[in-house]
Amino acid sequence: MRVRAFVLLFALLLSAPHLRAATVIECPVPSGNFTDEPWGIVAGPDGNMWFTNRQERLGRIDTQCSAFTYFLVPHPNPVFFQAPQGITVGSDGNLWMVADNASTTPNLVIQSTIAGAMTPHEVRGGLWEITSGPDGNLWFPQDLDNTIGVMTTTGVLIHQYPIPTPNAYPMGIATGPDGNLWFVELAGNKIGRMTTNGVVTEFQIPTVNSSSHWITRGPDGALWFNEVQGNKIGRITTAGAFTEFPLPTPIAHPEQITSGPDGNLWFTEENANKIARMTTTGVVTEYPVPTPLSLPFGIAVGPDGNIWFTEKTGKVGRLVPDASPPPSTSTLRDKITALRLPKGVADSLLSKLGAADDSLQRGNTNAACGQLRAFMNEVSAQSGRGKPISAAQGADLLSTAQAIRSALGC
Repeated sequence: MRVRAFVLLFALLLSAPHLRAATVIECPVPSGNFTDEPWGIVAGPDGNMWFTNRQERLGRIDTQCSAFTYFLVPHPNPVFFQAPQGITVGSDGNLWMVADNASTTPNLVIQSTIAGAMTPHEVRGGLWEITSGPDGNLWFPQDLDNTIGVMTTTGVLIHQYPIPTPNAYPMGIATGPDGNLWFVELAGNKIGRMTTNGVVTEFQIPTVNSSSHWITRGPDGALWFNEVQGNKIGRITTAGAFTEFPLPTPIAHPEQITSGPDGNLWFTEENANKIARMTTTGVVTEYPVPTPLSLPFGIAVGPDGNIWFTEKTGKVGRLVPDASPPPSTSTLRDKITALRLPKGVADSLLSKLGAADDSLQRGNTNAACGQLRAFMNEVSAQSGRGKPISAAQGADLLSTAQAIRSALGC
């Protein structure tokens, strides 16, 4: 009877869903439809969330989703439509955003106070993203000019540093832990590193035509970036070493990415209609957005510690993560060590976990799933009356291992 119960538990564990619970709250912006197109989002210095709307507006929303305010983007040249996109907080305590009109000029770098008073600065080149650099200036890729622009907080354009690869089409940019600027090259299929003096080093992304758009500083001292066509999240160390992690949902279309307060990476999956969390070892947890076909895009951590995101169909969302993150293989290692199993049994189990870790580091989720299944099969074989592992201990190990497999989408 005990054996049948143990087998039944094992079968139930294997059927567990891979999506985890979380509280997702969607806040419609004033019109709440396709006439709005929320894009980039950032936590403001005033404790509110600020987001760009590509319909020539800057939005502000409090963390309770109870108060919206829209500010119109200035129009120095009324002939050109301006679509605000990337947004950041500058070293001067103001909001800075870039607005693009798909032509060489006049694109705008816009400074805004928290009262919504805006000062536009015209620049050349297509603009997507902006970040506050380690030197206190604003840095932004200019895709049509194939340069990285640098502007002071007084609005003076002081540099346009060229990118070595012709027609690289730079898009996302972030300040790295090494005091350099890191950016992605969509057409060049490279990650670029630029010193504050404009010296560039480029690193080829392993996946061909990965279609990388965005990049962020990770919690582990590396840089993390999306791969839209590769359907992966990539990691690059400051020395230029790559690791790529495939996503469990096919054609998920990962978009903007940020570091969470929990030590994980968070990103939007535009086609999959999900918000995803990835550990620094590549374990993915996905959270569905309630509204179908919402096109989640921008993402940022709010002052409330929650994950905020934009939906290009007219909403801003807030995700309150589940309290317990998915367990890692280190949890299993600790449990096996605590059981003080015979050396041969312990070594065999640990070697399977080591193989799973190696596969995750290489970005091979399928192999890691198989190695974790092999681990579970051995636990099952070594559990029960007269075996090194008791039935209760085996059930606990199986439950933990399956939680990891579920998070991986096995």
